Amino acid sequence: MRYKRWLLCMTAMMFLLCGCARTKSSEGIPQITVIDTLPAVDESIPREPVELPSSEIINIMGREEDSLRIRQKGGSFSYEQFTVYNVIFHDHDVFFAMPNDGQINWEDSGVSVQYIGEREFEMLKKLNEKNVVGEDCEAFNESMAKTRQLIKDGFLQDAFTDYLSDFPELELEGKSLTLELTCAERTDRKEDQTSWWELDYDLIAESEDGDRLTLATMDISKVFLVQGEENTWDDAQYRIWGYPSAMWELLEQPEEDRGETALKVLPEGTFTDEASIYDYMEQYAGERQITWTYSGKNSFWYDYLLWEGEGGGYQYRIAIPITDKDAGSWIIQAKIKTGAENPNDCFNALSVFMQTFRPNKHSNP
Repeated sequence: MRYKRWLLCMTAMMFLLCGCARTKSSEGIPQITVIDTLPAVDESIPREPVELPSSEIINIMGREEDSLRIRQKGGSFSYEQFTVYNVIFHDHDVFFAMPNDGQINWEDSGVSVQYIGEREFEMLKKLNEKNVVGEDCEAFNESMAKTRQLIKDGFLQDAFTDYLSDFPELELEGKSLTLELTCAERTDRKEDQTSWWELDYDLIAESEDGDRLTLATMDISKVFLVQGEENTWDDAQYRIWGYPSAMWELLEQPEEDRGETALKVLPEGTFTDEASIYDYMEQYAGERQITWTYSGKNSFWYDYLLWEGEGGGYQYRIAIPITDKDAGSWIIQAKIKTGAENPNDCFNALSVFMQTFRPNKHSNP
C-alpha cells in the first residue's frame, strides 16, 4: 500500500514536471552568432590601480516640485506641475524641468524622458519581472582567453535559449541574433586591493525594418587576485540583463508608442554657429534617411535651430542651441513612432527642455 502511494506521488510529480517543461519551449529561438573582434588581453600584466568610477559626467544636485509657465502652441500660457532638476553635465550646471508623468532615465550622455501608454506599461512590467539571470560558471575560472573561446564555440547558446524562451511574445523565429563582445579588460582596484577581469557582450536582434535592437547584455567577471593574499577563489560568474524597452520595440504598435525626448551631450565638438550645426544635421539626416525642414527659434537663454521631419517610421523634432564658445555641444531630441496615438507629451517635453536648459561653467567639488 505504501509502495503504491509512493508510486502515485512520483507519477504525479513527473506529470507536473513534464507539464512545466512544455510551458517553456525553446522552439523558434535561432542559433546565435558570436562576434568577437576585440584584441586579446594579457590578464597577467598588472595595471595601474584605479579608483571605482565616480559620477564625473552626471551629478544630480537636487530636485524639487514646482510649477512652470509653458507657452502653448497657439501662443497662450499655462502653468503645469513639474519636477525641477539641477544637474551637472561635463562641468556645466544644467537646470531643467520635466513633467511628472514622464519616466526619467539618467545616461552617460544625458537625460531621456519616456512617455508610454498603459498597454506598454503593463508589458514592460511583465518583461521586467523576468529581467536578470546568472550563475557561477566553473568553466570560466581558467582565464579570460579561455572564456572568450568557449563563448565563441557556443558555450552559452543553451543559457540564452533558456532565457529567451521566457519571452515567446518576441517571436524571434526567422530573426537574426548576434552576441557581440563589447569590452574585454583587466582592472586593478585601489579600494579593495583586488584584480579582476571582465567581459561584456550585447545580444542584438535585427527587426524586420532593419533596426538593431539590444535585447540583453551579459557581463562575465572573475576576481583572480587579492594583493598580498593567495587567491584560491573559483567564482567566475555570468549575468544576463534584459532590456525590456528594446524588447518592446519588437512588440509595439505605433499607436501605443508615445515617444521619448532626450537631452544629450556631444563632447566632441561645440556648436557656435549655424553652419556647423547645419553640417552636423545634414549628416544625421542622411544616415537615418530623414526628410525635414529647419527654422530658427528663440528662448530665454539661447537661440535654437529646430528640425522637424520624418524618416524610418519615426517623427522627429530636434533642437540644437547656438551656444557660446566652450559651452559644449547639446542636442535636444523628440522621437516618436509615426502614427502614435498621442505625440504631444513627447514634443512638449522638448519645449520644456528648450525653455529651461541653461549651461554655466561649474567646478566639481
